[in-house]
Formats: sequence, C-alpha cells, structure tokens
Amino acid sequence: MNQPSASHEITMFRDMVLRFLEKEIAPNFEQWEKQGIAPRELWSKFGDAGMLCVDLSEDYGAAGTSYLVCQMIIE
Repeated sequence: MNQPSASHEITMFRDMVLRFLEKEIAPNFEQWEKQGIAPRELWSKFGDAGMLCVDLSEDYGAAGTSYLVCQMIIE
C-alpha cells in the first residue's frame, strides 16, 4: 500500500482543517469571543471531522498520520 508523502498528507489535512474552520468556527467566532468560551459541542464536531488524535494508529480508529499533521492542526 502506498503511503502519501508527508507534504501531500499535510496539504490534504490543511485543506480539511481550513474548510472546517470556515464552516464551524468563522460564523461563530465573534460571539464566542464576547462570551469568552466556545461551546463544548465543538470538540465533538472536531472529532466527527477527524481532527482529534490524528497521529494515533488506525487500529484505534484514528488516521495514523504523521506527527507533523497533528502539529499543523494544532497550529
């Protein structure tokens, strides 16, 4: 099985993260800033989108990506 290059993997996940931010975060950001908190449900949305613990093994239901992808998402 061919593994994608680190560069391709990072680009693919970066695009996914940017789409998620545009859809889920941007429309609500100002309100959350005023409230000083984001809703707890946001973590579930991050998980549903596949953006939590992406560097864990596929054996555990994660993406099994490189540590660099995990760091890109955090950034």
